[in-house]
Amino acid sequence: FVLFIFLDFRIAFWVAVGIPVSILMTLGVMYFSGQTINMISMFALLLTLGIIVDDAIVVGEHTATRYALGDDRAVAATKGAGRMAAPVIAASLTTMAAFGPILLLGDVVGQILSALPMVVIAVLIASLIECFLVLPGHLSHALPKERKAPGPFRRNFDRGFDFFKDRIFGAISRVSY
Repeated sequence: FVLFIFLDFRIAFWVAVGIPVSILMTLGVMYFSGQTINMISMFALLLTLGIIVDDAIVVGEHTATRYALGDDRAVAATKGAGRMAAPVIAASLTTMAAFGPILLLGDVVGQILSALPMVVIAVLIASLIECFLVLPGHLSHALPKERKAPGPFRRNFDRGFDFFKDRIFGAISRVSY
């Protein structure tokens, strides 16, 4: 719901579709690697849900920005994904590096906790695949061929949000700084 308020409907739709796609890809990896759905793997899926959404939002938002600046639909999607590749991949790699050492634990604790890093790493890889190989293609076709002015809801919402951001939040941050 929040995605649809802050993003264009078409972009928000494809960002939202990326969530179940990434989770289904992860469930496939879990199945073929012998993992089961248990409390640890469910915790890992819930833990990484925000990362999945964030990766897709960053790529989708930059694509929308490139499109608004005048790029063609396909160029905007390509540049949007290309520009965001380094930070998104770096963030994913640092998260993998944080969870990876859990795989080195031995004994019963290692067997129990091994699902956590395996699922986290699988989700991150699935999210990267969806974000950089699938999402740009969908966004390049989802953006309208002809640019048109935003509707009254979008104009009013953006105006109100800009007022809050610049006048209220900006004033508070300047005072507290």
